[in-house]
Amino acid sequence: MFEYPRRLFDQYFCAHLAAKTPGFDQHLAQEARVRLCQVQELHDRVLRLERDMLDSELKGNPPALAPAKVVLHDLAYPSCDRPDAPLRPFTRADELRIDLEAFYYNACRVRDLFRESPQGLPGLQRFEAAGVRDVRNHLVEHPTRSKGVKVMAVAVGGPAGPLLKPVRWSHDPAGTVDQGLHANAREFTAALQSTLSAALNLVPPN
Repeated sequence: MFEYPRRLFDQYFCAHLAAKTPGFDQHLAQEARVRLCQVQELHDRVLRLERDMLDSELKGNPPALAPAKVVLHDLAYPSCDRPDAPLRPFTRADELRIDLEAFYYNACRVRDLFRESPQGLPGLQRFEAAGVRDVRNHLVEHPTRSKGVKVMAVAVGGPAGPLLKPVRWSHDPAGTVDQGLHANAREFTAALQSTLSAALNLVPPN
């Protein structure tokens, strides 16, 4: 999914180097190239971890009873009557959440680099990936703002793939709904391909 747009970005990078485009910022281009690599690895790691988690969750369950989606809601209350109680352990749900949030952070950083650098990265300012943007802004970075969600939860399994913060309490505002890793990654890579293909056509011949 990510290999083709990454190769398109390399072509874009090399074309501007060859054309000696005035103002082209190699530092920003190098950051974008690194982050695209990280996005691909994080995406693949999340899916591998999801498969491993589902395998362990579903062991011993007949296929007909196996849940399509497993929601892991983090009720992280301390043992208030036991000050020396064991601290909350780090779990595989934590590991998945860290990688999933890192995927959205890095993908959204690529978005910001493209949109906010009209001279340094010319031709990329129309790039948009709303799913990546909204998950990062409303569910990861600003959960207490108007479109945010505060309940710590993650879901695995089901056709949408891993989901961040799928749980709401009855009186909570609706907040942003994560459409799932599969849809968000497809939207992101499709936007990369169309934006980079158009930008390559604008590079002056050297």
